[in-house]
Amino acid sequence: MKDIRSLFAVLQEILSRSVWEMVRMALFGWAILLAFVTAEASSKPQRGGVVSGGVVVGDLGLDRELFDKVGDLIRDGYISTHGGKVKTDEENVWFLGREKIPLCVLRADDFPLSEPELRSLIHEAFVEWRSFFAKYKMDDVQLDGFSDGKSRGMTLEIEISESCSHPRKELLFLFGSTFGEMSLPEGIDHALGLAMRWPYDHKEYRSGGIIWVKGWTSDRVKIKHILLHEVGHVFGMKHNSTFVMDAKIADRLLHVSDGEFGKIESVHWPYTLERGSEVDMSYTFECQGVKGFTINSSLPKEILEKLELDRNGCFRLGLKYVSRRGLSNQKLQLTISTLEGKSFEFSGSFTSHLRAATKSTKGPSLYTQWRVFGRDDLLISTTKNFDTSAYLFPLQGQFESSVRGEKVKFPAIVEMNRGPSISMFLSDSAKWWNGLFPVGLEKF
Repeated sequence: MKDIRSLFAVLQEILSRSVWEMVRMALFGWAILLAFVTAEASSKPQRGGVVSGGVVVGDLGLDRELFDKVGDLIRDGYISTHGGKVKTDEENVWFLGREKIPLCVLRADDFPLSEPELRSLIHEAFVEWRSFFAKYKMDDVQLDGFSDGKSRGMTLEIEISESCSHPRKELLFLFGSTFGEMSLPEGIDHALGLAMRWPYDHKEYRSGGIIWVKGWTSDRVKIKHILLHEVGHVFGMKHNSTFVMDAKIADRLLHVSDGEFGKIESVHWPYTLERGSEVDMSYTFECQGVKGFTINSSLPKEILEKLELDRNGCFRLGLKYVSRRGLSNQKLQLTISTLEGKSFEFSGSFTSHLRAATKSTKGPSLYTQWRVFGRDDLLISTTKNFDTSAYLFPLQGQFESSVRGEKVKFPAIVEMNRGPSISMFLSDSAKWWNGLFPVGLEKF
């Protein structure tokens, strides 16, 4: 950077608020988003926390208990009001409008990757998120009804500058923990990355903040993966909305060697079910040395008997979203394939029940004041979404197939829970079985 001292001054300004001031801000409705990804280097994940304006550069210590309590308050997106809960703007898209997102980069001397490599990764992260939003037709969505009468969409383009002079309106990327004589505090020593936003600007709808990445590895793909996650929060993506937004991303990065890293979606954990595409729900399993299969004994006895499967054999599971005609006629296909080459296809018609469906999308959203249609003088505070696909789930219906001339039926519920998951009702035992879920997640 041209003027490293001026950057430290900016960083000091952003991060110099006290913990108690942060509590007061939260209680008065100031929403500061922090996506804090945490894990211990052991096999047991550490409980995550959230850092806010109480993080400072320097020697100020943080009370860990207070740190976690305040973190839980802000992370959960609620402000306590005498026992009630009020949804706020902590998960808003950070930047709206056509003007590019201004950003700058500050790299610690000991960070494993060079600044040109990091700038390239930042560029890749934004390109891939733009492709993701184009894929799901969110890139051109314009929200209207703002109090100023304007329409706005997400800002998807960036402009990298040599210095950040307006921190409340810019995005500062920090790589590493020690910058000359200044170090980030021990309060985030178990984190791999975080995204922290200034209080939301409900007039211009452009709020700057910080993305920080720890230099724990020289693996370019893993650094890209944590960058994709944190940039996802800038776009308002929620935890567990898609593969890269996994709330336990740190555990996966630290403990999984072959983790499909560097991707927003994976073959077993897409953002949603697309018509015509099949989700491989056995991708990360391995059975008899063959990847993508799991042992038959993981299936309930009723299914094994009806399909005449050997408990010691192997199967893979595929779920296909076939077609949709309204909320009450959605066709799904479940395929159970064995290592020996047998295949059983179950088809079904499923319905979305709005009362049971997800109340809010896990995609980009905006909480602010909106004009009531036909009443320009009346404003209400509520959330609008850039995507409504999450309203489809859960789906309720029944899988059916003909096995050796006998009709086999299983009532089922399909949800999006860290990828698609299936619960099936077993009539013989009169119990629900929820063992059909994206594989590999049982580790976390």
